[in-house]
Amino acid sequence: MIRLLGWGLFVFAGALLAVWALSHQGYVAVHWSGFLVETSVSFLVLVLIFAAAISYGVVRIIAGIWHLPKRLQQWRQAKQAQLPVKQLAASMQALALNHGDAFMEKLVQGKDDSQWLRFMLAAQLAQMQQQYQQRDQLINKALAVAPTEAFTIKLLQARWLLDSHAEQALAIVDELLVLYPKQRTLKALKVQALANLGQWQALAAYLPTAKNALSRASYLGLQLQQIEAQLMACDDRAQLDQVWQGLTRQQQRQPIVAQAYVRRALTWGSAAHLWDCLANALDAHWDNRLLPLMAEVMGSDLYRELKQVQQWQLRHPQEAGLWWLAGLLARQQGLTALAEQSLKHSLALAPSVQAALALSDIYAQQAQPEAARLLLTEQLKASTL
Repeated sequence: MIRLLGWGLFVFAGALLAVWALSHQGYVAVHWSGFLVETSVSFLVLVLIFAAAISYGVVRIIAGIWHLPKRLQQWRQAKQAQLPVKQLAASMQALALNHGDAFMEKLVQGKDDSQWLRFMLAAQLAQMQQQYQQRDQLINKALAVAPTEAFTIKLLQARWLLDSHAEQALAIVDELLVLYPKQRTLKALKVQALANLGQWQALAAYLPTAKNALSRASYLGLQLQQIEAQLMACDDRAQLDQVWQGLTRQQQRQPIVAQAYVRRALTWGSAAHLWDCLANALDAHWDNRLLPLMAEVMGSDLYRELKQVQQWQLRHPQEAGLWWLAGLLARQQGLTALAEQSLKHSLALAPSVQAALALSDIYAQQAQPEAARLLLTEQLKASTL
């Protein structure tokens, strides 16, 4: 609206100027080299305006011709920039139509600066489809067309190889660490590769270097895994106890460490302090996965052990494994009524073959074979649902 109003004012001003020029034409005479030109002022003004318009048009044409090669180049660049987008759209259409081969083919078509990115996208799809040979071929093509992007390409390759081919992933990470020794992502990947390969000694030596690349939880978790592996690798009881005594109190109270120590110690027979190792771990960090192992080491002091389980029941009343363990301990002390009550409560919280077998033994001792049979039948049905 404003533009229309402006043009209207411009036309009105032009009309006023034309009326004024016609009413005040004036007189102009030009004498040059024997020639005399006489005309009105208004006509001279019109000639000058017309000459200026022609001159402006000629200058624009010349300027357009002068900049034509540059504009043509810009047009070509714009067309080339649109090509990857079109190719990506065609590849996504093929993917939507579930044409996996066509998707791969269209995605990697054309040559431009983004070609290596499309190679890596295709490699990602091949990784998801577990087409590892095709994935490696695409990675090599990406490296060939974009050697300057080798860090990014190899880093992605190492991530993809980490779970299935940890040795190759570790080799790639070590190669990149030579060039980028302070890169935190590379440090974290090396730690993960060493853990996947089970190279715990190498991991223990490298962990201090990679500490700044890991979160506190990850660092402590890897330390515990390394300790677990060290305990499970002990060849005799003396070596096992030596490693155990070398741990801090906090490390000994981690469930994963206590479980590894007790399981390895059971290889050479039970011991009175194994219950306490597990109990201390449960007091520090509750983990119901230790309860079945506690059933294997109970018996050094049944009364004290039962009291301890009953204290845990107050804090974890819905833990079925605790009621099962209390039932076993009560049965060992001859407290049949308490054992039966505890085992029934355990089964009410969660179906359990171990609790059902223990309760069926009590029924059998009480000359109730039919009750034992019904109990086992019900548990079998519950386990198959």
